[in-house]
Amino acid sequence: MSIKYVPILRWKAGEKNCLENLSPDISSQIIPFVEVSPPTVSPNDDEASTEKKLTRLFSSFNTSWENKPFYLYLSDGWYTDADSPEQISEIYDDLFKGINHPKAIPAFDITDEINISNAVALTASNGVCLRVSGNSFEALSQSLSDYIEKSWITPQNTDLLIDLKYIDEDIYPKKAVLTTAISDIPNISDYRRIIIASCSFPKDVSNLRSDVVNEFKRHEISIHKISLDLESKFGFNYVYADYGSMNLNEAAFAPYMVPNFKIKYSTADKYLVVKGLSLKKGGLELANVVAGCRLLVNHPQYSGENFSYGDKIIATTANGTNTKSGNLTNWVGYSFNHHITLIVSLM
Repeated sequence: MSIKYVPILRWKAGEKNCLENLSPDISSQIIPFVEVSPPTVSPNDDEASTEKKLTRLFSSFNTSWENKPFYLYLSDGWYTDADSPEQISEIYDDLFKGINHPKAIPAFDITDEINISNAVALTASNGVCLRVSGNSFEALSQSLSDYIEKSWITPQNTDLLIDLKYIDEDIYPKKAVLTTAISDIPNISDYRRIIIASCSFPKDVSNLRSDVVNEFKRHEISIHKISLDLESKFGFNYVYADYGSMNLNEAAFAPYMVPNFKIKYSTADKYLVVKGLSLKKGGLELANVVAGCRLLVNHPQYSGENFSYGDKIIATTANGTNTKSGNLTNWVGYSFNHHITLIVSLM
């Protein structure tokens, strides 16, 4: 079955739960782009504790996404203590081998020459993914030409992720960036996939009303339409990608934070957000979670109980069948599970 969608997600408990509960039909049509951060290490952790956390991380890929392809991308945090190019490549190499997943695809920023030069040694059959974002657009054409000349990549076994990051209703600047990037890629039709990603989920939802379903336009639709036109013009294999209802600028959780219960929900053209109470005021008490679910279920763009695993949780919580309110991590998973199912159904 052809790949329709690349969801970009962080490798956390909610996202893992989301993937584990996708239907087989949906999971066979996606390749997640997984951003992996190092395990959190506390001052009290000894070497054995740290090693145990790494072992759990390694095994989680084969548990949550068994024998299915995914892109493995490491956050900068892994390389904080690296003192040489050799150490940088060793870090990725050790983690890739530790995960030992038969369908893992190495993924690197296109400026990461150290790891890209070593990609062929990691896996000869799965290929590689190069991510283009920010300032790296400027040297895109030259970088690709250099890597091909040095035999670091072969286009037929290479996926390019054109990552536009945040977009808004003023779509034309990003359209210009995307069009220029596509035009700059030599022999673009030779590449295995051209993945085009963007994100328009609101950066701040702290001031929303809590007694309504708040609505925001999904601007990713505009990028998708532009991408389809470019695919037709240049003849490449285009795959849609996005970040779902993720805030790319969200700060890492800290103990002093008091978050609110929220349900984030995607439709064909909108993001819906139901904002509940803060956890300090009982936001995760069952009655408050039920009230939020009922608001969403009564919205005309709710997809229905049988649409996805996430939708079933929302519906059964609203009607009282499910009596567990869950935690914030659970609700991240339910939201993303619905989102992935929706996007695949739209493609």
